Amino acid sequence: MIKRAIAGLSFALAAASTHADDILDVSAGALYDSNVPRAQLERDIKSDTAFQAALAWGRFMPLSDGLTLRATLDASGEAYAHYSGLNNLALGTSLSLRQKFGLGALAPWVSGWTSGARLDYEDKARDGWRYEFGIGAGKRLTDAWDIEATYRYQHRTQDHPVAVVPGISGAVFDLQAHQAGVRSEYAMTDRVSLGAGFDYRRGDVASTTLRNFTIFTNSTAIALDPVFGPDAVGYRIYAITQAYRIGFSYALGRSNSINAGIERWLSHARGGLDYYNTLVGASYVHAL
Repeated sequence: MIKRAIAGLSFALAAASTHADDILDVSAGALYDSNVPRAQLERDIKSDTAFQAALAWGRFMPLSDGLTLRATLDASGEAYAHYSGLNNLALGTSLSLRQKFGLGALAPWVSGWTSGARLDYEDKARDGWRYEFGIGAGKRLTDAWDIEATYRYQHRTQDHPVAVVPGISGAVFDLQAHQAGVRSEYAMTDRVSLGAGFDYRRGDVASTTLRNFTIFTNSTAIALDPVFGPDAVGYRIYAITQAYRIGFSYALGRSNSINAGIERWLSHARGGLDYYNTLVGASYVHAL
């Protein structure tokens, strides 16, 4: 019922204003992940490339002086080159409010948003719902340079957890986390811009390894994870992650761009359970 209400509210708000502008954002690209299972030991680390596509359709509405509302219906999907159990589709909705204080490009702003999506995986153990709530603030410091800061709460549920150890939850993919970040972008020319960012995340992580006593004693949920092999076991652990990002965007026109970037994740959990990821991605984006 709650999920239907969120989707219905998004659609109703999107259709409510006669002064609204249409939104149609389409993107397609690929992402390489050096450590897909979030594993600690060399024997368990596996890399893969995901081919991604996403669509957002909705309305953008001015509500009052400087206050705007964006409401979209969202669809996305991923297809993995090797680990097909991770292939997924997501259908959901997003709402965001943004208040700008003053006129002109240099005026500061604050925003708040919420989103929800249904997750459908080829590996049905990963099926569930994903929710996010966030706030942000930013300012353009010069005509070419802007900066923003964000906080978000993320929650992902799991439909049908299966416990394999008596007395220990099997909900490995039921995850909650808090994340704060800063980002900056600099326009080198009318077409080329560079960006950098940093995120600090505290919360649950799903990690898959072969049977591992250290991670067993530090986990809050355990389940089999055949996506990575018949002997693979998934664990839910609490970790602190620092993520560093750099990227660039090249505008092909007013509505189209090519984007590329690299991220480095450094994650630390109890018991010395540290893991690292490098992600490299590129995408084409059309934004109406």
